[in-house]
Amino acid sequence: MEGFSEFWSWAGPLVLLVGTIGEVFIVLWTRQKVQDYVAGLSIVAVALVLEGTFLAVSYKAARIRNRAERNPMARQL
Repeated sequence: MEGFSEFWSWAGPLVLLVGTIGEVFIVLWTRQKVQDYVAGLSIVAVALVLEGTFLAVSYKAARIRNRAERNPMARQL
């Protein structure tokens, strides 16, 4: 069970990243009157920056949490 949670803590944010970018792209792309590639690229770029930031924060929080769990002083608190 621990292995699954470790895997999902790594893979979950990636799945969320790809799924959210795809969802945002599809919703915005289908509502455009004129669908050009520059607009599509900008949709993906903005969603990637926003979700990529969330991904980086999630991974950094997991690293801090893991480091704190290994620290014997943190266990006493």
